[in-house]
Amino acid sequence: MARLGEVGKEKFDWCRLRLVEWFKQAAHQPGLAKGGVYLLSGPPGCGKTTLALQMAADLCCHRHKILYIALEQSPGWLKSAIEERIFPWLSRKRSPSSTQDKSATREYVDMKSAMTALRESLVTEAESEKIQEKVLNNFYVDDSVAGMDALPDFLSRKVLRGEYQDVDVIIVDSLQGTGTSPTSTHPWKQLYQFCRWVKQHNISTLLIGHVTKSGAIAGPRSLEHNVDCVLYMRRAMKLRPLFMPKNRFGPARFQPFPLVMEKDGVLEKSPHMESQATFVYAVFPGTATRIGDLIDIQAMVKLPKFGEKAAVLAPYLPKQRIKQIISIVSSVKDVDISDLTFEINCYVPRVGQYSSLLDFPLAVALLSSYLREGLEPGTVLIGEVDLSKQVRPLDDSEIDRVSRILADTDKYVGTVYTAAASAEPLKQAITSLCGDDKEIRVKGVSSLEEFISMVWPHTFSTGSEQFL
Repeated sequence: MARLGEVGKEKFDWCRLRLVEWFKQAAHQPGLAKGGVYLLSGPPGCGKTTLALQMAADLCCHRHKILYIALEQSPGWLKSAIEERIFPWLSRKRSPSSTQDKSATREYVDMKSAMTALRESLVTEAESEKIQEKVLNNFYVDDSVAGMDALPDFLSRKVLRGEYQDVDVIIVDSLQGTGTSPTSTHPWKQLYQFCRWVKQHNISTLLIGHVTKSGAIAGPRSLEHNVDCVLYMRRAMKLRPLFMPKNRFGPARFQPFPLVMEKDGVLEKSPHMESQATFVYAVFPGTATRIGDLIDIQAMVKLPKFGEKAAVLAPYLPKQRIKQIISIVSSVKDVDISDLTFEINCYVPRVGQYSSLLDFPLAVALLSSYLREGLEPGTVLIGEVDLSKQVRPLDDSEIDRVSRILADTDKYVGTVYTAAASAEPLKQAITSLCGDDKEIRVKGVSSLEEFISMVWPHTFSTGSEQFL
């Protein structure tokens, strides 16, 4: 029997990830712990295999030998994915000179600079070939395993005493690749035996698993108890929020760590790590005895925490109408705001009442937060938005009320956006009330898309990669 004072502290060695730079920040560890068993789960198409290949290629570049047990994809498919997606990513990561401009239009000061650029290009190509050779030589693929229940026997025959004896990391993709039922106990018991053996022999292991329709990790509850770390990836537009609800080697992560799926199909840390709140003005019409008010609207679109469902938090506003506006915003080209949480702060003067003139400012506030694009101070948005994303014109009584509210307010008003057909009549009404005392610009738009093109033109001109 050992006293606690006689027990030595457990120390971990690491298979360090140097090119997947964000992993240390997301998982609070420098790589995969030697002998550690990791479970990576997520919905189909979220990038689990891509992330596994990025991690594997990173380790291969630093002389770690990787065994990829393919229970779902074929070896040929994996090779194509590595050559088409991972090799270009590795070249960008390992070659600083590759970020320099080498276009044919580049002007050289003299022949010496031209020769220097040529040497840099040759070095880059030579280094890329070396990187690819390291991956090809250190990356092993085996698709002979019939399923989870065959993993212990495969480990005993081919890894501990066979052809893969010197591998450092094993990746199993995926646990449910052969159609294992979560209610079948034998395959899972065999998997747990496999996990115990790889830990005993100090082999880092990454298990890739599926999720259920409700988003829970597929498999019995005991699965999470038999691994050291759980990595959970969700889909939210182009973002891939990563969570680590279990981590034996450091603190758990319940706040989302947003990754983004790049155009070439690899995962990188998103430049937008924090949610952004947006502030706009809206007009709330009055009654027969009161003109109305210029009110504030604040909106924030964000990723839900681990274990939380997407929600709409909008006190004082009708929930069904807000959901309809969210649906309209989601129908804008390249905008996917499903599975997100929406927080809206909009205090209406008469609780329980709603005006259709709040549609346009609410929709724009959500878009602004979603796109991380700001609005100029003093921006006022007025109008109803229909199901086809069109901004409907104001009638004569609404133009009269809105112009009087804008003329009487003490708040700074810079630019007013409303329906295209109402812009000129509203401008004339404001001018007749204010004269030259207030310089209020009035601009008309016909739809939400036209507003985005007018205010944030780069979001459409550079393609869908802007919509994060």
